[in-house]
Amino acid sequence: MFVDALYEKYFPRSVAEKMEREFLNLIQGGKSVATYEDTFNTLSRFAPTLVNTKEKRCRRFLEELNSSIKDPLKPLRITNYVDLVYRALYREMHVNGSQKRQQQWKKHGQQRGSQGKNSNNN
Repeated sequence: MFVDALYEKYFPRSVAEKMEREFLNLIQGGKSVATYEDTFNTLSRFAPTLVNTKEKRCRRFLEELNSSIKDPLKPLRITNYVDLVYRALYREMHVNGSQKRQQQWKKHGQQRGSQGKNSNNN
């Protein structure tokens, strides 16, 4: 591919090796799925043998997602990268929505608890 040839020509070997190490250590962590995917796509060019089939690419992407996103997707054995990213993004929205609802319920419960204490003091 043209892009791969461009990387080989214009990136010194030391930079390419550094980028490959970054890819090997890449995890989603605190990044959004979109940011993780962008970084994954950029760095994977420096480790082509690790993602040279659609199955390897999907497996590598999936394995380093946060468990709340990865665990429900893993049994599906998705081998289409675009489909996997789409489902990971959807799952992330679901997880974030659930966490937001939990925070709202917790806040609501704390407010009710403090109101109850105040009403008992009257």
